[in-house]
Amino acid sequence: MIPIKLEIEGLYSYKSKQVIDFNQLTAAGLFGIFGAVGSGKSSILEGILLALYGIPDRLLIRERSSLLNLQSDKLLVNFYFFAGKGNSKEYLARYEAKRNKKNPDKVDTGDHGIYLKSGESWARIEESAESVVGMKKEHFKQTIIIPQGKFREFVELGPKDRAEMMKELFGLERFDLYDKTVRLRAVTKDRKLELSTRIDTLGEIAPESIPTLKAELTEKSELLDKEKELLEAAQKEAERQESLFKSFENWKNLKSKWESIQQLKPSMDEKKKKYRDYLMVKSEIKPVFDKLQEEKLEVEKFSRSVAVCKKAKANFEESIIQKEDEHRQLQEDVNRNPAREAKIRDFKRIILIKGHLEEKEKVKKVVEDCALQSESAKKTLNTLKAKIQKTEQESEDITLPDQQQLTQLSTVKNLCAEAEKKSHETTMRLEKETKALEDQKSKAQNLKLNLPTGFENFKDWSQNTEDKLSILAKKREKLIIRIGLLSHAHTLQNGEPCPLCGALEHPHPLNQSTEDSELSELDEKIQMAQLEIKRAGHLEGELNLVNQQIQNHQKNSAQLEEEVNKLNHDIKSYRESIGSFGLSDMEALDLFLDAAKQNAAKKNQLEAELKRLRKEAETAIETKEKADTKSQNAKAELEKLNSLIADKNSQLEYPDFSKKYLDQQVTELQMQIQNTEAAILTLKNRLESKRKALEDERLKQSENLTELRTFSESLETSKKNVAKLELEFESSIQKNGFVKDSYFYQLLENDMDADKADKEIRDFERQLTETKTRLEDLEKIPGLLEFDPDKKEQANAKLKEVETKAEALQKEITLIHKQIEETEEKLKLLQSLQEELDKTEKRLSYLDELANLFKGKGFVQYISSIFLREICHTANKRFMQLTKNNLSIETDEQNTFLVKDYLNGGNTRLLKSLSGGQTFQASLCLALALAEKVKSLNQADQSFFFLDEGFGALDKESLRVVFETLKSLRHENRIVGIISHVEDLQQEISAYARVELDPEKGSQVGYSF
Repeated sequence: MIPIKLEIEGLYSYKSKQVIDFNQLTAAGLFGIFGAVGSGKSSILEGILLALYGIPDRLLIRERSSLLNLQSDKLLVNFYFFAGKGNSKEYLARYEAKRNKKNPDKVDTGDHGIYLKSGESWARIEESAESVVGMKKEHFKQTIIIPQGKFREFVELGPKDRAEMMKELFGLERFDLYDKTVRLRAVTKDRKLELSTRIDTLGEIAPESIPTLKAELTEKSELLDKEKELLEAAQKEAERQESLFKSFENWKNLKSKWESIQQLKPSMDEKKKKYRDYLMVKSEIKPVFDKLQEEKLEVEKFSRSVAVCKKAKANFEESIIQKEDEHRQLQEDVNRNPAREAKIRDFKRIILIKGHLEEKEKVKKVVEDCALQSESAKKTLNTLKAKIQKTEQESEDITLPDQQQLTQLSTVKNLCAEAEKKSHETTMRLEKETKALEDQKSKAQNLKLNLPTGFENFKDWSQNTEDKLSILAKKREKLIIRIGLLSHAHTLQNGEPCPLCGALEHPHPLNQSTEDSELSELDEKIQMAQLEIKRAGHLEGELNLVNQQIQNHQKNSAQLEEEVNKLNHDIKSYRESIGSFGLSDMEALDLFLDAAKQNAAKKNQLEAELKRLRKEAETAIETKEKADTKSQNAKAELEKLNSLIADKNSQLEYPDFSKKYLDQQVTELQMQIQNTEAAILTLKNRLESKRKALEDERLKQSENLTELRTFSESLETSKKNVAKLELEFESSIQKNGFVKDSYFYQLLENDMDADKADKEIRDFERQLTETKTRLEDLEKIPGLLEFDPDKKEQANAKLKEVETKAEALQKEITLIHKQIEETEEKLKLLQSLQEELDKTEKRLSYLDELANLFKGKGFVQYISSIFLREICHTANKRFMQLTKNNLSIETDEQNTFLVKDYLNGGNTRLLKSLSGGQTFQASLCLALALAEKVKSLNQADQSFFFLDEGFGALDKESLRVVFETLKSLRHENRIVGIISHVEDLQQEISAYARVELDPEKGSQVGYSF
């Protein structure tokens, strides 16, 4: 994980929003966060942990009200960081909580979430910080960000807790293989029993029967070959008879068809003659006849058209005379429109004059109203000036105490009241914690009563029951094998060898009912043991939970008691501080503050009244000025209106006519204008319409005359064509040898389907030829005319007889083949099952050995020891340098940290025996080694390590060596942050952030760059 930016607002001493930008700090490799004690340095780590895990580090969840700055209404922490494989993804951890609006002393439940950056937007994800960062909060505080006082925690952990931490931190539970091995062993045992049972079910197999079956197969195959030769000859004869039979049947059908065709021949000859005459008439005479009929229709059509045109000529002449007269009358009326338009202009001027007269009356009224408003505003202004003078004097007579002194006294009073309230609340919470502690202790004693006699703890009880369960499981496995042998028990006969041991006598064969009863009893015991183990584990878990709760209650009680004492001390200090202001006690303070409050309220009231009166005076002045200005503007408007009225009167074109309408309403005048305009427009439209109608009529008259000439000429031409075509028609009849009888007119007027008739004739002739040819071809086949049906039946009977014999032989051969294949397959299966059984038995022996190795999580402890030794080896590279090769860190078989002292002959002693400075050095080296192991586990190219420690336990030389060690980490692509108040470190580190506590603004963050 690599930090990018931290935003804090409302957390502890951070009153206003502060931003810690890690980009330039982490770029230096080694950076610091410095400030005086209590400035808010450690709150930065508290904010990171709160944003990531949503849980405060120094307080309980229910004490979150103490997280929020007393002068803030909201707590907000945004932590931006890189994480994931190779630190390739950007995340945002966010925590927000707000003060309860109804009860300001309480803080509502906070909103906590993790966001992943996608493009330019953030998306909330369901993953927790434990999943994103890869470790729990406790481990995060021991390996990445180490808060104040937690630095030595990894060293001081007990062996069991340290092993559990290593297991969770590095995922060592994957090496807990006992359960997997036991399950795999059970599956292997079931497979062994299944293989043995399948081998037994195969029974006796006789390999010597295969050669006998193969000899019999050869003999039957030779007989089958002879039968196939007879079958082939019989099939050929049957096919020849069948072919002859089909040809004979075909010959009979064609003979019958030939006779039918001969009967149809006379009618087809007559149809052929009629078809040829039709073609002659259609090609030579019919075209002339059709043209003659068409020309006669043209003569009739043109005669009708000439008559219609002559009638239309007379109608057009009469209509044009009438339309010319109407057009002349409308033109005379339109010529009078200019006079009408002049009157319209006068009507519009009259309307404007009336509007100016009405506006003139309104402006006169405005001048009168403005004079009244100006006088009223003047009287109001004089009254307000007198009131303002009186109120200013009353306000000057009131004196107020010093504001700074008043603020200090109010602050003391509020702090004292808040401390008393918190003291009461904390005392109540302390009583609840004490009662809860006693309840949990009583609950722990009750849980221990469930422990059976002879056991010190639930773990020993569970382990003892697991050992019993293992013995019962082994007994059950043996019993299962014996039950599997029951399938052979019924085959034992005295005097015959046992297939398993070879004994000739069998005094005590296995009994089905006895074995089943014993198996049922064992299953019941195993089930009881499993329930006992489950119960022991459940009780142990409950007891551990209760003990943890007892520790929490004890810790909370101590914190609450300390908080009550601190609050009582603060209350006493507040009460003593008011004496410096000349006040005897809190009651005198209340009286002083109340009097000051009342005077301030009265003065504020007078100031507000004074402000109101001044504002009213300003309003009166403004009202008077506006009224005077408005009056002047109105008088100017009157002069302008008089000028406009005189101008419009001079523009009237018919003054005597127009002035009669001054008394009429504007709507009536507008109606006169609209009517006159409509009359003018109507006359223009009617004149244009008459003109267009006259032009259209003349155009139609011209077109009609043209059509009359054209139709007359076409009529004469068609009459000449009719006479010519009648002569041509008579000549064509005589030329082709026809006479005008009914047969000729039938051919001429009726249509024949020539294609259909031609097709019928050609189909008949083709059918006649084909039938004759096919009859001749069939009669050439040898033996056709002498065909005997009895010979066909005899050939089919012979074929069926031979086929039956061949099928019987084929079935016998197939059965022998199947017997040979089944025997060979059984032999192969038996060999395969036996080989697999041998492998399974060998695998089962290996799994038994592995189960013994993995039992009791010993393998996990072994792997944990290896990881811990690797961490010690990495830590010694720095620790030996810090101690000048005098000390190194080791672990014993119980994973307890030891120190090898080379100044005392290389003897080992507990790490706890080191001095404070040496313990710090060892803790630093182990923490760095542990962080390096986590870095390699996350496959990150950079790692981050944050240390909140004062370094006060180190002398100057040790401090120099530690600092050089930290600086060397930059060459290992590692980022190290230090929180401290030690001045020597501040002088050595170039990139740092400085935290200062401002009394008004709270903690403020600055930078060295």
